[in-house]
Amino acid sequence: MSFKLTSKIVASVLASLMILAGMIGCENVTITDSPTPTITVDPRAGDGPLVKYEQPVEVTVANVSSAAFVYVEGDDAENTIHTRMNEKYLNIVFKSKWEVAETKSDEKINLAIGSDDIPDVLSVNAAQLQSLIKNEQIEDLTSYWDFYPTDEFRENCEYQNKVAFLPAMKDGKIYGIPLTSDFGESVPVMYVRKDWLEKLDLEAPKTIEELESVAKAFVNDDPDGNSKKDTVAIGLDSLLGRTTISSIAAAYGAYIGAWIDDGSGTLVYGSVQPEMKNTLQKMQDLYKMGAFDVEFAVKDNSKVSEMLTAGKIGIYFGIYSGPIDPLMQSKLANPDADWEVLPIPSLTESDEIIPPAQPFTQRWVVVRKGFEHPEAAIKSMNLWYSTNYNEDSPEYAEWLEANSRGEPYEGKLAQVYAKPYYFQRVDGNLEISRILREARDTGDESKLNAGGQTLMAIIKGGDALGWAFAKVFYESEVVVSEYKALKYPDYLGAPTATMLSKGSSLSKIESETFIDIIMGAPISEFDEFAEQWHSLGGDQIATEVNAAK
Repeated sequence: MSFKLTSKIVASVLASLMILAGMIGCENVTITDSPTPTITVDPRAGDGPLVKYEQPVEVTVANVSSAAFVYVEGDDAENTIHTRMNEKYLNIVFKSKWEVAETKSDEKINLAIGSDDIPDVLSVNAAQLQSLIKNEQIEDLTSYWDFYPTDEFRENCEYQNKVAFLPAMKDGKIYGIPLTSDFGESVPVMYVRKDWLEKLDLEAPKTIEELESVAKAFVNDDPDGNSKKDTVAIGLDSLLGRTTISSIAAAYGAYIGAWIDDGSGTLVYGSVQPEMKNTLQKMQDLYKMGAFDVEFAVKDNSKVSEMLTAGKIGIYFGIYSGPIDPLMQSKLANPDADWEVLPIPSLTESDEIIPPAQPFTQRWVVVRKGFEHPEAAIKSMNLWYSTNYNEDSPEYAEWLEANSRGEPYEGKLAQVYAKPYYFQRVDGNLEISRILREARDTGDESKLNAGGQTLMAIIKGGDALGWAFAKVFYESEVVVSEYKALKYPDYLGAPTATMLSKGSSLSKIESETFIDIIMGAPISEFDEFAEQWHSLGGDQIATEVNAAK
């Protein structure tokens, strides 16, 4: 049996994994890096995180429609399991301010911001958030955040030292609550053909020097055994396989495309720092030895996936879900293919690698200025979190039953209609990994509920999907969890004026220069690029970024 994973299938699989994250029994885990207050009741009002209102509280929200979102019979935007649970447990009644196609959502929000006619509770991106803060159109939620989140929901949002809040803060005040996703979706790991390593009697690479040695062998020593020199070592595409270049750059302390603190409190652009020059020199060395496809500059990521499937690539930099897509295609095409999951390489064995990471939120929940019950947004988000992750709660049991086999919401991905807006637990897949590994190692699967048993059954099935899930939960997630630190950009605000006017042209110059250097142009072209970047708007952007931080 063979099939091609499309982006929709992958999205569906990963979304299903996040449902299962909430359905596998587990104890509460502290995931924040700093202590937080334990608040159960707001003493000012006798209210609390999940206290039901005595009278109904109506909240207007923006709803989206999509062919991928399927209502069960009888449901609509104002009547789903989530709206009914909010009424049942909190006496919050959600009404639709508007419903618009998902592709038109941000356009509609921009128009509403411009006319100052937004819903009571709204999900916005970083640029929209900054506009709303500047124009004083949304509530200061600081005091509400002090009192209303449950401990578990607070820990989730404040993960990694509250990095998800940074774009939503001004003058120490909170104006938006992050809609979090799995933090590992941007954290790179390295996948290496284990069967090739064994055939050539090679050790798994840990450093850049070892990576170079393995790459050389993968190019020259016929790892696929067909007596032809037709393999390349490392997957790379015309976008520089951003995970590829950023993984190699991290070894040199370089962070491409990110604004980072230079150590003195000043933010600088990572792509023009000297460490990036060292990265490009190493990328050029790898290209010269044949480690990359000679035509990478004109091939997109789909071509890399095709080469992986054809067994022509031995090293792939990707994220934790890489075994599902694209590596499962390699397994389907060649059952003997196997991939080892490793940390991205450090410069030397004594160096601690700090992988790049992107914020695990792209949107925030804001509350319209003047709305009588700003805390309702937080209380409803508490409910959604508890519905997915608090196995002792009645809402968890209700949600689990509704998604069970033969029940109305089975397979409908109804979580996308969560109220007020959908979000994920930031360490959800790490927790699945921990629980599944514990069950595997002890042989005791009694603590796995239906969701966990389903995953375990898939893994034990031994087919390509079982192999992929095993790699994700037994290996990839472990590698991610063992990184001692991650490097997030130090500027997470909205695009500045000069970014908007000149950012595209600067990015084009950057991409073209980096590709030219990798393919053999003199490394001195990096210095020329850096000077050009500064003079064509980079310095002005730096001024704006540092003023806005």
